[in-house]
Amino acid sequence: GGKGGGGGGGGESKGRVPLSGGGPKRTDYVKKYGGSEGGGGESSSPAGGVPITTVMLKNIPCRKSQEEVMLHIDQKGFNNRYDFFYLPRDVKFRANLGYAFINFLTPEDASNFTKEMNGYRFTGSGSTKACAVVPAHVQGLQNNLAAFKRTEVMRSSRKPYFSSVVTF
Repeated sequence: GGKGGGGGGGGESKGRVPLSGGGPKRTDYVKKYGGSEGGGGESSSPAGGVPITTVMLKNIPCRKSQEEVMLHIDQKGFNNRYDFFYLPRDVKFRANLGYAFINFLTPEDASNFTKEMNGYRFTGSGSTKACAVVPAHVQGLQNNLAAFKRTEVMRSSRKPYFSSVVTF
């Protein structure tokens, strides 16, 4: 006699308010970040008027370390222009996962970075993949800190890079 697959939720009632039939989670993003209120329609802003400062850099050669990638970015003229950089790594394979999250101080920096690094190829990596830059799901330093605080990342030795302005 099993438990009959009853109420799987347990202690997960927090924040589980049915949203008009509770479709897939993606709709929550639209409610949260979409919509037409606010937003002066600058080119660097998504529909919700939230300025994009956090980007995801994709197609990073998997042998590059966080320091190496940051060095490339700094050489492109973005030294001291970002306060958050995180390159997730796979411990088992001693390689990165091929993407990084970077939060810039201003939307202009993020937009310049996108122009500069879209199609960028890391030299001396043996990889011919061109990088791509897309806006990150989580925008802003505080939101990224909150998002990664809850993950294994912050409890491990491979912490993301934060500029000196950040304190936990």
